[in-house]
Amino acid sequence: MGLAMPDDWNKYYFTCGKCNVRYHASHPECGCIDPPEMDLSDYDYEWHEHDREWTKVVSFKEHTARRDHSDGKIKKGERYRREVVRHIYDDGSGQYLKASKWKIKGSDESNV
Repeated sequence: MGLAMPDDWNKYYFTCGKCNVRYHASHPECGCIDPPEMDLSDYDYEWHEHDREWTKVVSFKEHTARRDHSDGKIKKGERYRREVVRHIYDDGSGQYLKASKWKIKGSDESNV
C-alpha cells in the first residue's frame, strides 16, 4: 500500500507581485529583496538586509579601567577597547546605540 497524496497537493500557490516568482503558501516568501527606503551609504553606514537597518561604528577607543566594572569582567587598571555602533531603522522609525567591550591581554583580546 503506497502513501496517499494530500488533497491540497499542488494548491495554494501564489505569485509575487514584485518579481513574479511562484511560491507555495507553506513557504510564504518569494525570495525577492526590497531595496532600502533610505540610502545612508554616503555617510559611511552599512546596510543589513536581514535586520532592515543601517549601522555605523561611531566610537572605537582604548581605555584603562579606573574602577572595577559592575559586570565583573574588567578590573581596575586593566586595558580594554570599547566600540559603539549606531543602528538606524530603515523605515525611519528610530535608532539605537549598542556598546561592546573587549579586554586587552597583551597581544590577545577577549570579547567581554
